[in-house]
Amino acid sequence: MQKAPKKRAGQIKVHKTLTMHVELFGLLEQIRQKQRLDTADEAIELSIRLSANKLGITQDYEWSWFIQ
Repeated sequence: MQKAPKKRAGQIKVHKTLTMHVELFGLLEQIRQKQRLDTADEAIELSIRLSANKLGITQDYEWSWFIQ
């Protein structure tokens, strides 16, 4: 049984083709699986937010639900 999609206020849908080496996609998939995320989009968002937090440029968004 699939989980219901997560709804968040202020979210927009943008289509963009990403080009990356297969090794990076493999790392992304490992992040997705280890964090028990449903999609690569969630793994990309988690990675961006963790990097932004590390760099001190995080905005006040609620994203703690990503960390499992």
